[in-house]
Amino acid sequence: MAEVVAENWNEMFLKMKKSLEGAIFISIDNEFSGLRDMNKEDISLFDNNEQRYSKIRNHINEYFIVQIGISVFSYNADSSGYTCEVFTVYLFPSTTGRKDTSLKFQASSIEFLCRYNFDFNKMMHHGVTYMSLAEMELLKRAMQNGKYSQQQKMSLSVDIADLYKSSCSEAMNWAVRAKIGDETTIKYPACLSSYLLHKDIRMSCPDICTFDVQDGGILIRKVCLEVRANYEMVREMQETEQAFEKLIGFSKFFSLLVQAKVPIIGHNVLLDLMLMYQQFIGPLPGSYNLFKKKLQKTFPTIYDTKYLSLEVKRKISINDGWDSDLQRLYNYLLTDRCNNYAPGAPNISTNSYAQEDLHLSADGDNNSKRAGLKAKFHDAGWDSYCAGYVFLRLAHINAVFDEAVKNEDKTSEFNLTWKNLLESVQPFQNRVHISMGKSKHIALEGKDQEAKWNQIVFLTAKGNKTFNMRDIEDNFVQYGSLDIKIISPKSALLATSTPECLKDILKVCKNHPLFRARRYSKLRHSAHGRYSMWAGIFAAFASGTFLVYSACH
Repeated sequence: MAEVVAENWNEMFLKMKKSLEGAIFISIDNEFSGLRDMNKEDISLFDNNEQRYSKIRNHINEYFIVQIGISVFSYNADSSGYTCEVFTVYLFPSTTGRKDTSLKFQASSIEFLCRYNFDFNKMMHHGVTYMSLAEMELLKRAMQNGKYSQQQKMSLSVDIADLYKSSCSEAMNWAVRAKIGDETTIKYPACLSSYLLHKDIRMSCPDICTFDVQDGGILIRKVCLEVRANYEMVREMQETEQAFEKLIGFSKFFSLLVQAKVPIIGHNVLLDLMLMYQQFIGPLPGSYNLFKKKLQKTFPTIYDTKYLSLEVKRKISINDGWDSDLQRLYNYLLTDRCNNYAPGAPNISTNSYAQEDLHLSADGDNNSKRAGLKAKFHDAGWDSYCAGYVFLRLAHINAVFDEAVKNEDKTSEFNLTWKNLLESVQPFQNRVHISMGKSKHIALEGKDQEAKWNQIVFLTAKGNKTFNMRDIEDNFVQYGSLDIKIISPKSALLATSTPECLKDILKVCKNHPLFRARRYSKLRHSAHGRYSMWAGIFAAFASGTFLVYSACH
């Protein structure tokens, strides 16, 4: 697992780019600066997908990704095995004269990251820069027309501006005394932009050329005006391109990822997708349907392993410890238990870990390590690997089940290729899990399915009793997580989080002195449903009356 920071970014970018060339899919995971309170106040079991998107969009606009995990999976057809390269990238936003990003952290998120030993110094002092695709276009134009340099100089603090002036004065004083062919090196503090310093020094001295040196200085050479003119034409373009690539940082790889159009895998991935869109593409659209359309254009194929795990579990009826939480699901699939119903699991190796080194205890500590590497949950790189591993194992289980049903053979090992696995999970493509909402998933491709409210209680008050929120909470919150919507003084809807919670409320209300409860029916309990029902009855009655009248005459 490779750790990526600003100092090794150029080298690691080339490795990431090369690994992407042979990728069959990319799994991702992110650590955020905030969001850990989304389930406490903003989220409701009554939310439809459009409402949930709008709530999340409004909530995340100041939060950002502090660490992104990229796991690049490739397939070896000869061995039918899979290889993964894992990258953990610390991120910190670019600053330009035009843009100075505000960073918002949430105390609970900081506590969470600290609990798992997140290195904030590494993120802030050594994070790889990034900007959105929309900001990249603006920056490119500003650098081409010279406005970028002006904007940067205008935003300099007094002490930094003085350092620039001092470096330029040193170069000018040397150039006055130097002869053609003479050279000198100027050292400058790391806080200065070499791009601006090169331009300022050459602007001050029309008969010199400047070059970067490895130890962070600038080499100055005295030349004739003709050499300077020829040099300027080439060097200006090179410097602008180098400065641009340094400023956009990780976004350079993200652009390649968008172009690759390989499947993107994540676990409970909606927040990841929305923050990645906001951070690396542009502002989130105000329209939910427009967001789906633009996301589909960016990443045509997405798999959510939380949604996939729930669907596969329901399909093959497993109840022996299978959990949709990433850590527990990974540990479960790592054991031999699931081989009983899906033999012949694919071999998955990494560039850093041997498979036998990946057995983890339930709390996430690895029992064995190699080469000083430590596997840990809530590190974005490690979690991205786990999401990819889980995806392959779930796809294998699902494909084996389909083959066993088709061939009426539940004992054989099937020689399944990557193509077989991908075809097996195609029905789950572009379905993203939704937690605690009216619907269980978002359909990124096409229209969402109409939500089925099969865990809603229609509650009415007995006698002269009228409702207030406190009465309902005091009587029913003990049975599980629920949301309440009072629709009249004597009726309310209770959205329950689990089938067990629904059954308990219905059971206790059979003999409850204050409340009467029934399963919610849209036809019987909503105004629109009742209107439709009575309209149907009236239409049937009118039609019958007309037929009787016609028969009599």
